[in-house]
Amino acid sequence: MIPDEDKKEIVALVLKEVQGIVDKATETAYLGLPELTGNLMTEHMALHKINKKFYDDNPDFKGHTDAVQSVVEMVEGDNTLLEHEDILKKATPKIRERINTLKNLDMTNVSAHPDRTFQAERPKSSDHGKL
Repeated sequence: MIPDEDKKEIVALVLKEVQGIVDKATETAYLGLPELTGNLMTEHMALHKINKKFYDDNPDFKGHTDAVQSVVEMVEGDNTLLEHEDILKKATPKIRERINTLKNLDMTNVSAHPDRTFQAERPKSSDHGKL
């Protein structure tokens, strides 16, 4: 059996060792922050430059940032390994399609009594279930 006095010394030694490990880990983390911050800033500036060029090349997208963002995120989700420039190239035709779809939607004049009979969508009996 270990005497109480020795137990206290062991606990004090262990606590001192743990504190030393925590201090070293904290120091290492703090020393890595400038490099991490620099890398993030560099990446942000590169993406900003790519996006600026993208909007300069496609001026018709400027007023439709929500549609652009939505389509880019969708394409990026489907192609996670592509570079950002390639994602933008792949998304461009889909963005144009989305913008053309949005142009035809009237978002300002909403009918207080919309037609809920859905007659326009109901297929004819001769269509055999085709929509």
